[in-house]
Amino acid sequence: MAEAHTMREAGKTPGKNASSLRKSPRLLLISVTDFPVGGATSTHCRLIVKGLRTNHADAALLIPHGEIWGGMKNRKLGGRSDGVPFIFMSRSTDRPRTKVSRVRETLTAMYCAARFIDRRRTAGKLDAVLISTPDFFKYFPLIFVCLHRRIPMFLWTVERMSFNRDKRGAWANWLRLSYRIAERILPRFAAGIIVISSRLKGYYQEIVDPDRIMISPILIDPQETTGPSPQTTFDGNEKRGHESVLLYAGSFAPKDGVPCLIEAFSRIAPSFPNLRLVLLGKNDHTRTLLRLRERIECLGLQERVDMPGFVSRERMQRSMQKAAILLACRADTLFARYSIAWKIGEYALTGNPILAARVGDIERIFTDGKEIYLARPDDPGDIAEKITSILENFPQALRIGAAARKKALRELDYIPQTARVLDFVNRNIRGG
Repeated sequence: MAEAHTMREAGKTPGKNASSLRKSPRLLLISVTDFPVGGATSTHCRLIVKGLRTNHADAALLIPHGEIWGGMKNRKLGGRSDGVPFIFMSRSTDRPRTKVSRVRETLTAMYCAARFIDRRRTAGKLDAVLISTPDFFKYFPLIFVCLHRRIPMFLWTVERMSFNRDKRGAWANWLRLSYRIAERILPRFAAGIIVISSRLKGYYQEIVDPDRIMISPILIDPQETTGPSPQTTFDGNEKRGHESVLLYAGSFAPKDGVPCLIEAFSRIAPSFPNLRLVLLGKNDHTRTLLRLRERIECLGLQERVDMPGFVSRERMQRSMQKAAILLACRADTLFARYSIAWKIGEYALTGNPILAARVGDIERIFTDGKEIYLARPDDPGDIAEKITSILENFPQALRIGAAARKKALRELDYIPQTARVLDFVNRNIRGG
């Protein structure tokens, strides 16, 4: 069975004998994600579990169900991916198309996940769980089992989902209520909270002891890329043999500021005829995409803006390596202020210049003008000016990009960062 196979694999931590394995914490990271081919959440899950295992924890990924339907091919319900043992509780890796079917799948998947956790605890094969940004009502069966069986829970949160205003209507209000309960009440029952930003830590410090909170930043795997491509150039010469690219990779949700990037590009496009804007990401916000395409057509940029949609990780990495500038200009919303764009870590690995909005925890990691370029959020004029300045001083911009790569390698490497997470988990398990 896939379940038995996956959990047997989870017990095989390299370099440790049976005696030392019994001293290692047995952990499950629980997350709704399109593993292993999804976006930022999938990457984060992979690096967390892979890093914990590299640091000799017996860790695996438990996925109640996937995130979206369609577009994700060749995925398995369980096994290993890049050294990460994983298992889906649902019968498919894709979400059903209808709302009724999605609700039915969610209820079934969460019940199966709760039973799975209970069985692991009964067998003495589970010491703690890490729950990713829990929706209280959806995750209630898992939460109940953890409380009933006294399984230490660690909340891993990268956003304040109750501030998300991308969706509207009664169902969106219900979700925000569920997240508010998870953010205000659930921390009191958690053994510890792992957050991605200083602002999130400040929020949870008002609820629980600061010793039960740690910041784990965006993570990178230094082995995934070798730095900038030789084609990463910009010399202002109209006769060069290839076009230069401004690249954005991520979600197309309103919080990500893509409309602002399009407006900024429209202002500089006449001055740089060989410059293109490429927008990579999941196409699961249909109305937003329709509005973006309409705005692109209105500005007459159809031949200058590409939207390939969701692409493979390999293609995305190649595109990032070849881009002249990498963009992460999020909108200035409460939602964005509590987080940081996960893609910035991967951007930094390329050594190419990065232009980001001055919002969230970005300045806690990178310094403006030294390792990154920062623009005012929601300001197309300022973004356009910064892009122009970068292109007109491109040798300096490449030096700044190289400095960002060095900083990322030094401070965001997933192996030492997950060693910190493991120390935090061990300390709080013993404390509990």
